[in-house]
Amino acid sequence: MTRHWKLGIGVCLAVCTAGLVVGIYVQRVERRRLVHAASVTRARAEKGDAKGQFDLASMYFYGKGVPQDYAEAARWCRKAAEQRGVSRLSCKRPGFVFGDGVWGRGQFPFPSLSL
Repeated sequence: MTRHWKLGIGVCLAVCTAGLVVGIYVQRVERRRLVHAASVTRARAEKGDAKGQFDLASMYFYGKGVPQDYAEAARWCRKAAEQRGVSRLSCKRPGFVFGDGVWGRGQFPFPSLSL
């Protein structure tokens, strides 16, 4: 009976370890995929593609593939909105406007783009 108990614990530990290793591998693959997507999006944004600029702004805002940086997100969103390549409201959504250190409450980043 003692052997079966030890065998059960050993199997449980092996399964848990395998699950942990697979989880770590999946996270690394996902991180590499996001970093690659960010570099491709950055290339599009630097060429002046408004959709690429807005996508890069979202990546910076949420920290996907790049370090989270609200000021950089605001900069790329501003460039996209100045081209009018994205909806004027896209950069005025609450996360971009109200806070997180980007703009003050009630201040819109693009006063020339009035509603």
